[in-house]
Amino acid sequence: MNGPRTVTTRLALLWAGLSALAAGSAALATDPGFDAQGRSKLPKFGDIAAVIEGHFEELDMDPRDLVTRSDVQPLFPKLKAAGWQVPDADKIVELVPDDGEPWVLELTSTKAGQKFAREVGRLPAGFDKVDRMCRMPHGLTQLAGLINNPAGWKFFAYLSVSPGGHNLGEMVSRAPKGRNFNSRTGRIYTQEELLARLRETYDEQVAAGLSVRRGR
Repeated sequence: MNGPRTVTTRLALLWAGLSALAAGSAALATDPGFDAQGRSKLPKFGDIAAVIEGHFEELDMDPRDLVTRSDVQPLFPKLKAAGWQVPDADKIVELVPDDGEPWVLELTSTKAGQKFAREVGRLPAGFDKVDRMCRMPHGLTQLAGLINNPAGWKFFAYLSVSPGGHNLGEMVSRAPKGRNFNSRTGRIYTQEELLARLRETYDEQVAAGLSVRRGR
């Protein structure tokens, strides 16, 4: 049978536990890294962009260079360390070309291919068109021939920025496996496109109610 002292001790322990819980909750609410619901606050997007820029600077990559999965995957642990756990990181990585795709190898494995890729990366939807062409019969062979021509990248400039190139793309769209040739593929080919895609996820989290940290 419990005596008055035992009951008093239990009440004291219960009160101490509740007080500690309340104190912890109050500290969490006032911690600049957490909101009132205990959810981790988001860093400012400018800080996230700086992490992304620094990552690609370490790789000596221009914002419009072709990125591959091996370039992008190491970025996400850096973003996590900066305070942002990207919720759809796996889906984003899937949108980035794999290092082993034949057309990617054509653009990354030789100096001629890398030079060609840098020129194409400056064109609107340039990599989209390279990707689409290489899905068509003989497309990869055509790409190899263009890479070996110092002015070969201008073919994609024609397709990307001239009315005649647009019309040619419409004609190609009627060819086998050429459907939607003038449209973007929805994949991520450059640092700029990756940044824009990450911004979409970030804005969705803000719209869903996550707070953004003040200051740094």
